[in-house]
Amino acid sequence: MCSSDLEPAALDAAERELAGTAPAAVVVTEWTEQVATAPDDERFPALTAGLAHGVDPLPVSFAQLRILIEPDPAHPVFNIPFAFVLDGELDERALRSSLDAILERHEGWRTGFGRNDDGSWYQFVRPFDGFDLDVVDLSRLPESQRAAEASRLASAIAQERLELAGPLVRGLLLRMGPRRHALAFSVHHLISDGWSTNLWCAEFSELYTAARLGRSPALRDLPVHYPDYSVWQRSWLSGERLEQELALGGRVVDDEDFLDRHEIGRAHV
Repeated sequence: MCSSDLEPAALDAAERELAGTAPAAVVVTEWTEQVATAPDDERFPALTAGLAHGVDPLPVSFAQLRILIEPDPAHPVFNIPFAFVLDGELDERALRSSLDAILERHEGWRTGFGRNDDGSWYQFVRPFDGFDLDVVDLSRLPESQRAAEASRLASAIAQERLELAGPLVRGLLLRMGPRRHALAFSVHHLISDGWSTNLWCAEFSELYTAARLGRSPALRDLPVHYPDYSVWQRSWLSGERLEQELALGGRVVDDEDFLDRHEIGRAHV
């Protein structure tokens, strides 16, 4: 080693890192410090609106790729089901316009997936053509049977395959009585997650309320969409930077003591 102002302990850690033998804890700590002290424009490039415009084919994010490389990425195990009950008089016009507005507003919910000639995955945004909401009238059943049948139908759509070309969201309106309805949805994990579902419910509530009252919804315009993020991530994590991150991850995974100490499990493939 050349002369350095580092303290002996730090110098020893640096020597072990250069030799490829630094413990994972040292590697992670030093990487975290480098990221924390770097200027913003060196840590992350700006994520701006419209990054995906004109990009063809659109790359998938690494999170999406993690699902797409599974043996059967369209399997219902990747569906996210959610449902809620609407008590009171239902304004079906407002309901449908609210679902249309969400689908038009979020490009991510109109995304489909396909393969390039080389087998790699890409995503594309489907044109907006309205939310296809199925309706089932359960009010003709005896009242004692309606809840069970509603539960069965909601479970059924959760177990249906959502083909990757899209649409990757299904909706079902269940009429259980004049003033009682249920909405059931199934969304593929490729285009949603738990946090997104909570956001969806909040936006639906605002859109439905606004439509019923005849006012504009209090929702901000979306500055970026998920395809913009995918393009941003792939442009940032590429080349030498990607190789550095993969090397860091490999060294952490190879450190058994670090994994055991932090109770990090290994994936077996």
